[in-house]
Amino acid sequence: MESKDERMKSTSEILWNIKTVKLQAWNSYYLQKLEILRKVEYNWLWKSLRLSALTAFIF
Repeated sequence: MESKDERMKSTSEILWNIKTVKLQAWNSYYLQKLEILRKVEYNWLWKSLRLSALTAFIF
């Protein structure tokens, strides 16, 4: 029962935080932050793929 209580407590905390984020209208802030991180990751992946293609072409 202790593990179930701990799981339920964690689930409740997560749901409570989601509710707080929505009530405070912070979802657009977190969405913008996520989009910035995705853009950075995309740029690194693009550079890696170009380098890989150049290496394959040379060899």
